[in-house]
Amino acid sequence: MILTANSIQYAVKQLFTVAFPGQKFAVTIENAYLKIILEDSISLSMPFLSEMEIEDLLCGKLTANHIPTFDGKYQIPAFSPQEQDVEKATIDIPYDFVTPSFILLSRYEERISDVRDQFGRSLFKESISCHYNFIDLPLVDEYAMILRGKVLSVNHSFPITKRKGVVIPTHDIDHLCRFPNFFVAAKSILGGDLIKNHSLRMAWKSFKHYCHSFNNKMKDPMILAIEQLAAHDKESGLCSEFYFKGLIPNEKDFTYNINSSEAVQCIHEIQLCGMKVGMHGGFYAYNNVETFQCERDRIQAIIGKPIECGRQHYLRFDAKETLKVWKSCGVKNDSTLGYAEREGFRCGTSHPYNLYDIDNDCVTEIIEHPLIVMDGTMYQYRKLSKEESLQKIMQLYQRCMVVEGDFVILWHNSTVFREFEPWFNEVYLVFLYQIKKESEFNRKD
Repeated sequence: MILTANSIQYAVKQLFTVAFPGQKFAVTIENAYLKIILEDSISLSMPFLSEMEIEDLLCGKLTANHIPTFDGKYQIPAFSPQEQDVEKATIDIPYDFVTPSFILLSRYEERISDVRDQFGRSLFKESISCHYNFIDLPLVDEYAMILRGKVLSVNHSFPITKRKGVVIPTHDIDHLCRFPNFFVAAKSILGGDLIKNHSLRMAWKSFKHYCHSFNNKMKDPMILAIEQLAAHDKESGLCSEFYFKGLIPNEKDFTYNINSSEAVQCIHEIQLCGMKVGMHGGFYAYNNVETFQCERDRIQAIIGKPIECGRQHYLRFDAKETLKVWKSCGVKNDSTLGYAEREGFRCGTSHPYNLYDIDNDCVTEIIEHPLIVMDGTMYQYRKLSKEESLQKIMQLYQRCMVVEGDFVILWHNSTVFREFEPWFNEVYLVFLYQIKKESEFNRKD
């Protein structure tokens, strides 16, 4: 791997956007080092890893130095070339912050590995965040904050405009109704509640829900769950995003008809509530332009305007193909990039940033809002308890706020009732309560 002038500029821009929002900088590349002039007054120099060292980094074989984060609370890996012959500047950074940042932001590491799970997704265990154990820390943001600290150490009055991070609840609507018909209802109640969950109480409660929704689909538990999610998010002062699948009967991955009266009504009610409606690209849309466009057009026809946000179903993302689909279909904002099997910072950042087209060596207009944590990661993949899950969510949220990034969380409408109700009440709702309480405290302060 050899960094190009464009890719270097891209990584530096993201580092400096996080560290020094709104400030101008100029980059000079000279052999094995980088020189950056900030606001025509402060000079920084930074070395580059060699091509061989980068290859070792990608497969987890490069020796890492462990340095403290800007606030001294954690240790993070930093990589220093064996041979350094750099022109000294006002601030000399002995580590290559640029190469790891580019690898993480561009998802370059996913281009060089063909290892995938059963859904075609790149695996956490193949990533440098696994190799060097920093998935719980946004490495790019941490590097940026270290750069900020270095500048302030030589110029205490250097102006810094701090960014205020926000919480963005997102909700994938994989299934709109629990009881689309009698046969599905019978299977769900008898096979799910009675046989799988061994709960007569749950089955009786589900039967009552079925009776209530029999003549009015808007009373279906999963639609009521959407209403609950919107209400709780709004009460917490948050603007949430609901992602719908744009599928119709007889199409692959079909689970509900996006043109049905209940889907249309549900979408309009979300819009009236002040929340955002986006696209949940179907299982087969992540690498097929025609499929993606068709699903997109159906949703846009309902919401009456271009789609502003979305996420791929099952978090399916192919670093070689998906970006091409999104570019062709005019995607502006995405929130797919998080690992299904591990919470944390897949892209190394909690800040929104422009994705990079590696094939054409250029920045795209697509802004990624990295997914930090998903409900299913906690109880399905990680098998964490409710207490452990809440603790982990709060830890990741607090780190996002410290580095002035955004905390994007995914909670499905299918994990609100039944066996998931305790999780919803004791994890998601408690999280919303705690951040609301924190926000109110900060306003008083």
